[in-house]
Amino acid sequence: MLLYLYLAGRIVRGWIGADDEGTVSLIVQGLMVVPAVLVVRAAWRETLTLTDDAVIVENFAGARREVPLAQVELATARLGGVRLRLADGEQTTAAAVMRVVVNPWRRKPRPSEETARLINEAVRRERLRRLLTAVCAVQQGRSGR
Repeated sequence: MLLYLYLAGRIVRGWIGADDEGTVSLIVQGLMVVPAVLVVRAAWRETLTLTDDAVIVENFAGARREVPLAQVELATARLGGVRLRLADGEQTTAAAVMRVVVNPWRRKPRPSEETARLINEAVRRERLRRLLTAVCAVQQGRSGR
């Protein structure tokens, strides 16, 4: 990445004819840093997808984590993102939805709090579905079907 910035600065500096380390070359090198920073930031930006049976966290670089809702005990909103506490005691953080500390006095839920609430509701629905499935299986066993 640094080599890219150095070479891009040299090429652009050659186009505009600024051989000295003047103001123009500093501005050009500064402008070359902006796209590189945006590319690096996009590579680590995560997306969180809530499906019917899993929470999927993936980023642009290709890393993908899939956590089944059956393993999730609780989702909480943290400054670093949404933290998922799993049934085996492990904790994983999905940095896709950061909790912004701007305007802490406002009453609207932050995106990370809303996401944690939606995940917790999906976990409750999954537990209820598993419970109803077990009850139906017991009833079918008792009735002899």
